[in-house]
Amino acid sequence: MLVITVFIYFYSGSYIPQRLDSQINEIIKNHDVKTMKKIASNNETFHLLENTTRNERVKNTSDSEGGNSSSLYYTTRLGNHNINVVMSKIGVPTWQVVEISK
Repeated sequence: MLVITVFIYFYSGSYIPQRLDSQINEIIKNHDVKTMKKIASNNETFHLLENTTRNERVKNTSDSEGGNSSSLYYTTRLGNHNINVVMSKIGVPTWQVVEISK
């Protein structure tokens, strides 16, 4: 039964948005400037991430808005800004935030 539950969770569409929220929130909480610079698509996005307070959290993350088996696109809200996020598959079932754009 546990195996079935885990399978349903990973393939339900809930797992990847939760990973997105978790990863971005951790980057902000730790004020990880190196990672912010790496994943920001441009200086405007980098400055948004850098100037976000450590207690700010992403919210209202969309379902996948497109992509393929190795890369998916999402929109989420950070403060008063909608941001676009690219998640890439780096293993089974591991997904990672690779790009954020404002």
